[in-house]
Parts: sequence; structure tokens; C-alpha cells
Amino acid sequence: MMSAVSPVIAENAETGYTIDDVRNLQDFLLTKPTEDLSGKNYDLDSDNA
Repeated sequence: MMSAVSPVIAENAETGYTIDDVRNLQDFLLTKPTEDLSGKNYDLDSDNA
């Protein structure tokens, strides 16, 4: 069974991303209008950048 939430494991925490999270990030990276993402943790490679 497939899930709409994809877990990403950081150093000591696990963060789940939904389909909407991925779409919002994609729109942001493509400079399309999107919701305010300032409260979201999109540090997918844990480099704190």
C-alpha cells in the first residue's frame, strides 16, 4: 500500500512530507506563486542551509 507521506530521516528526527508539501516546494523553486513556506522545514539533506 502506498502512502501520501514520505518520511525523511534527519540526524535525530523523522520528518514526513505530504504531496502538498512537495508541490509547494516545487512551485517555490520554479518561482510560481505559493503559500508562505517560512514555517516549513525543507532541509532535505540536513545541511541547515
